[in-house]
Amino acid sequence: MKATFLTILTALTVLAGGSEPVPSGKSKLTFAVNGSALDVFTYRPASYRDGPLLVVMHGLNRNADDYRDSAVPLAEQLQALVVAPHFSKDRFSTEAYQRGGVLRDGKLQSGKKWTFQYVIEVITQIRKREGRADMPCYLIGHSAGGQILHRMAAFMPGDAQRIIAANPGTLLFPTRDQNYPLGF
Repeated sequence: MKATFLTILTALTVLAGGSEPVPSGKSKLTFAVNGSALDVFTYRPASYRDGPLLVVMHGLNRNADDYRDSAVPLAEQLQALVVAPHFSKDRFSTEAYQRGGVLRDGKLQSGKKWTFQYVIEVITQIRKREGRADMPCYLIGHSAGGQILHRMAAFMPGDAQRIIAANPGTLLFPTRDQNYPLGF
């Protein structure tokens, strides 16, 4: 009974986002975002002190842990905290991930349902854990990760210092001559 209670208490703490800072080294955290759990792979340099946040968005292979690992040298150099949210293929189709969930089966979705909200909520929860609401944030995405980020930049307000959309397979053009996801 006591073990069951502790397990439930631990799960609720994790899903509530917790209030502990991101642990040093590599870790995997689970955040409650839009009513469901989202795994986030993190890295905190041992000598980290009030550096920026680097959000790394994985590509089509959905290997967020590898993207986190690839960002470790940059994190060490910049003294940055790295987070790489994992958007699994079973929960986030191409329409939901690369295209941001703006449309579902060709129909416009409420902005509250867009996948961009997950990215914003991860940033918010990391800032809360670190006690730094004004923590500078940089976003970088490769391939499918670049696609979601450049669409997010077009549709969502944000305070990212920089957004790097590297090698996106498709682009959003500033035109109404094409339908979304290629135009507005």
